[in-house]
Amino acid sequence: MKFYPMGKDKPHSRYIGEILRVSDLADVVKLQQGRGFTFFSADDVQRLELPTNLAITKPSPYTHTIVAYVERESSAPKQYILGEINENNAARAACDNAKAQQKTPTNR
Repeated sequence: MKFYPMGKDKPHSRYIGEILRVSDLADVVKLQQGRGFTFFSADDVQRLELPTNLAITKPSPYTHTIVAYVERESSAPKQYILGEINENNAARAACDNAKAQQKTPTNR
């Protein structure tokens, strides 16, 4: 698998711009492919020892950003093949606060 051009000299480090939780991975991949997104194959994802419920886009030709989609219910624990995610409580509180503010109408 090749992540060019920016990552060619650092084969074991990658920046994934976003990891988005979805409820139907196959539908999301099909929709995004229809929009011109390309994805790494399931074999490529497996070779990286990443979870099988993950789809990863190839780098954007414009920004070199990679987007990943993970199929997981919102109530499911955030466990992955390589271990369990550790969340920073302050970061989680800031994220929850931002989500609450998005739902609050503004007076503009």
